[in-house]
Amino acid sequence: MVAATPCAACRLQCARANAWRCWAANGVGKTTLLRTLSGLVKADGRITFDGRPILGRRPEWIVRCGVSHVPQGRGCFAELTVEENLRVGAFTRRDAAGIARDIRHWYEVFPRLGERRDQPAGQMSGGEQQMLAIARALMSRPGCCCSTSRRSGSPG
Repeated sequence: MVAATPCAACRLQCARANAWRCWAANGVGKTTLLRTLSGLVKADGRITFDGRPILGRRPEWIVRCGVSHVPQGRGCFAELTVEENLRVGAFTRRDAAGIARDIRHWYEVFPRLGERRDQPAGQMSGGEQQMLAIARALMSRPGCCCSTSRRSGSPG
């Protein structure tokens, strides 16, 4: 049996308009790394995106810079409907027509979301909530979308 050592230092590079996934053994810090990139955990060091330092910034500022996060597990707002969750994902955008187009797009990619658009997310299965978490993260049209879940790859 090999013991996993939590990540103490790393260097990552993700080209703009790509998805980034972190796969590793349990307990090595994948979720902590993702939360640090997203501004949810304080850390020392340096993190930049598009040449701008993002370490220590608020999560909403990081999203506005173009980094989104697919939360692990059931990362939805349970009391909000599917459509409200998708709109929350677009909070940085002001293009109403583009937001409506993207919502329709995600209903086509994940037909179950379209069928359940008016249903509270907390009433959906875990797999359906994961689809919603992915679509919500991509509603901001990020330059980089980060995930630790193997299910967060390209649909289909």
